[in-house]
Amino acid sequence: MSNFKIAKPRYELTAFNQSPLNQSFKGINGVYHPFVMFHDRNGQNYTPQQQQQELDRLERMGVQMVRSFFGPSLTWNPETKNHDFESERMQAFYRYCKELEKRQISIGLFAGWSIRIFKNIATEGYISTANLSTGYGIAVQDDLNASCENYKNFIKNAVLAFEQHGITNIKCFFGFTECNNCFNTRDKWGDKEHTQFEKREYDRLIPLYSAAICALDDGLKESGLRDRYKIVAPCDNWRADDGSEPYSVLVKYTLQNLSDRVDIIGSHRGYDRSNSYHDDWFFEIPQKKLRDCCNVALAAGKEFWIDEYNVAINAWTLETFRETQPDPWKGTALGAMAASVMDMGASTVFLWSLCDQVFTDSTANNHEFVNGLQIGGYLQSFLETPLPHASWYACSLITRYFGTGMVYRCSQGDGVYLACLQNEHGEVSFLVTNSNRTTVPITVSLKKPLAGQTLYRRLYNPATIQPTEKAELIGVSKIFENVTANFCDELPSGAVAVYTTRKD
Repeated sequence: MSNFKIAKPRYELTAFNQSPLNQSFKGINGVYHPFVMFHDRNGQNYTPQQQQQELDRLERMGVQMVRSFFGPSLTWNPETKNHDFESERMQAFYRYCKELEKRQISIGLFAGWSIRIFKNIATEGYISTANLSTGYGIAVQDDLNASCENYKNFIKNAVLAFEQHGITNIKCFFGFTECNNCFNTRDKWGDKEHTQFEKREYDRLIPLYSAAICALDDGLKESGLRDRYKIVAPCDNWRADDGSEPYSVLVKYTLQNLSDRVDIIGSHRGYDRSNSYHDDWFFEIPQKKLRDCCNVALAAGKEFWIDEYNVAINAWTLETFRETQPDPWKGTALGAMAASVMDMGASTVFLWSLCDQVFTDSTANNHEFVNGLQIGGYLQSFLETPLPHASWYACSLITRYFGTGMVYRCSQGDGVYLACLQNEHGEVSFLVTNSNRTTVPITVSLKKPLAGQTLYRRLYNPATIQPTEKAELIGVSKIFENVTANFCDELPSGAVAVYTTRKD
């Protein structure tokens, strides 16, 4: 007779809430652009009412900060050859900032879409991403120093214009998006023509990146307002790096050479994928792909921001992307990923993206765009439907109850993932995601008792969620009174549950 015993599944989790893992968590946030306010020459424009409705939904979500486009394309006047900070698009940009400020949402700006604005390298391996990146009075052919001088002045004049227009909710500049996608070539290898790998010419890339960051820093300093803004960099596409380190070449370079210029380390992977949203894989992927990068930033005394990230599946075509966007289990995958981000000590993650949005004047059609509409969001565009995706209901719970505060280390169970946050008001929230295919019993134990407080549960169930045009938050479905050392519950398959002492 065998002595082998099948281990009992472990659904008992612990929040080590006596001392914080991260005292400066900035929330689960997202990418959201000012294009919602711009005039689109193809006629894909929101009405003023739709603009307000979408912004109101972001407020309801409790988003703390959005990562937004900004660059010289908004100010450049090709006729006068000057930057006009009172241009039509800048007026729309100022309105956008003030509408977000009304809703207590801060902004981090792309400091120009990419470092392509410094040099015309379109024929040297860089793949452009529409008409928002090029030139616009910055690049001087074959003269990087002159390009940097133009950019420094652009940044200086931009923040002075923000000051003049009373814009106070812009907090940082991201520099620069996927900058390691410059000076790269894609070489075919093996038997299959579509199989490729990327080579990066770091001897050309690093001097350009370094000069661009210094110009950004110098522009902020010359404005006299440097202390109001953080610089987040390199914001590179880690997954496409050369594999020489468990984190990117540009992160390493930034820490070693630009630490006095860069305040926060930012890096991203765009999407992490599995074969299905039903796979129990989305907690583990960030641990494998981003924890080393996070650790090296924290060891250097820097916060680590995941500046562009989301969950997706492997079948990466436009058709399958659209087909899988409505899958309610995308909310489950997001719950597991959010717990993973908090577990590793990252200070925020920016979801790419919060909403489906038109990229102004674009007609792009590719793996995530349809007629210029980027379709990776949790809120669908009002140009298509006022209904949110089912996964938005999970996303909105996470963004609302896991904003700024202190994050605590938690143990994890078998396909069940826990995160814990205490906000600045002392309110405590627990996020529990059940990635199992069955209902499971859970017990959450607390190292520091809650002293008899009440927990309000809000439960996302992918099997029963029904999106409506009102896009209302999921309400309280269960109350746990007089909680001290632990609480117990049963979670249906795919559930994302928030247990919080907050009453709203």
